[in-house]
Amino acid sequence: LKRQLLAGGIGLGLLVLALKLGTRRVSALAYPLLGVAFVLLLLVLIPGIGRMAGGARRWIDLGILRFQPSEAAKVALVLYLARSLSRKQERVQLFTIGFLPHALVTGLMAALVLAERDLGTVVIMGLVLFTMLFTAGVRLRYLLGAVVLLAPAFWYLVASTPSRLQRFLAYLDPWGHRDGAGFQLVESLLGI
Repeated sequence: LKRQLLAGGIGLGLLVLALKLGTRRVSALAYPLLGVAFVLLLLVLIPGIGRMAGGARRWIDLGILRFQPSEAAKVALVLYLARSLSRKQERVQLFTIGFLPHALVTGLMAALVLAERDLGTVVIMGLVLFTMLFTAGVRLRYLLGAVVLLAPAFWYLVASTPSRLQRFLAYLDPWGHRDGAGFQLVESLLGI
C-alpha cells in the first residue's frame, strides 16, 4: 500500500507539473524526454543497474521504488509523435516525412523494449504509432503495408516463447483456458 501511495503521489505531482507547464512547454520537452527514455532503456539492460524479476530485466531500483523505463518510454513516444506530426501537417502524407522517421524511432524503442522481454509494451507502442499516424493523415497503404510486413515477426515472437503462446491462445479462447493463462481474462469478463 505504501509503495502504491508513493507511486500515486509521484504521478499526481507530475500531472500537476505538466498542467503548470502548459502544452507549449510540455511540447518543447518532447525531444529531450525521448532522449532520456532511450538512455533509461539502455541503462536497464546493464546488469547491476537493471533488476531481474521473472526472467526479465525491466526495472531500475530507486531504493524505495522500482521504476520501469518502458512505462516512461510510452509517454515520451506519445509526446514525440504528437509534436513531430503536428509540425509536419502538410507533408505528413509523404513516406519519408510522415511515416518513415516515426516508424524508425518507434522501431528502435521497441527493439530496446524487446531486449527486456516485454512484448506487451511493444504491442502498445505499435498501436500508439498506428493510431497517431492514421489520425495525422499518413497514407493508409503505408500503415497497412507495415502491419503486413510485421505480422510474421509478431507471430514468431509469440510462438517462440511457450508462455506468450499460451497467453495468446487464452486470449482467443479464455473459457477454454480459465484454469491457467485465461484466468484473469475470464475473471475480468465475469466482473464486467
